Amino acid sequence: MFWAHGSYEVKKEGQILLVDACGPFNRETIFSLDKDLISFVGQLRHAPWAEIATLKNESAYTPEALEELAKSFQDRVRNNLIAIAILFKDIESRTLSEYQLTSIFKQCDGLDWLFCESIESARDWCNRALSNYQENM
Repeated sequence: MFWAHGSYEVKKEGQILLVDACGPFNRETIFSLDKDLISFVGQLRHAPWAEIATLKNESAYTPEALEELAKSFQDRVRNNLIAIAILFKDIESRTLSEYQLTSIFKQCDGLDWLFCESIESARDWCNRALSNYQENM
């Protein structure tokens, strides 16, 4: 087992989970994140929720990290995650990150995603996704 590469901070605002992360990321970082998400997901899972992930620095993932991240997102979707907005900030390799994340999100039935340019646009989009979901119930 290796040391975790990358760091993150998690907060909750209403039905939106905020993940602020700085990479690059390996499998151990994803394991640690999943462990820390348990209580947040437990609080959110009883209603549809959204996530805003702000990625900084080098946001590339090792192949093992991608595999674990795919499992993590599938679990979040099973627990009512309906939308994720990704915001890149001072990022290297944005194209690679978008490609890697898109390949994961496509595996998650019922998950909408958007790559955003500002935290305001990410919040607006997530709030609209939650409202639209409620209206269509």
